[in-house]
Amino acid sequence: MSGLDYKNRDDEGAFGAYFPKIADERRFPSMGVIKNVDRLKLLFDLFAETLHELCRLGSAADLPPGVKL
Repeated sequence: MSGLDYKNRDDEGAFGAYFPKIADERRFPSMGVIKNVDRLKLLFDLFAETLHELCRLGSAADLPPGVKL
C-alpha cells in the first residue's frame, strides 16, 4: 500500500492528556478524508494486524486504552 507512514506518539496530540502513562498513540497521517471503502477496510485490517503483532512481540498490551471519546 503506497503512501502509508506509521507514527508513534507518546503523550502528544489531541488525546495525550487522557492516555495512561504506559500508553503510546499509534497512528498514520492521511491527507484528507479516506472515501474509498476498500482502502479504508485494508487500512483497518493492517492496523489491527500491526497491533496484534506488537502484542505478540510484547511491545503492546491487549488492554483497553482507557480513553473515552
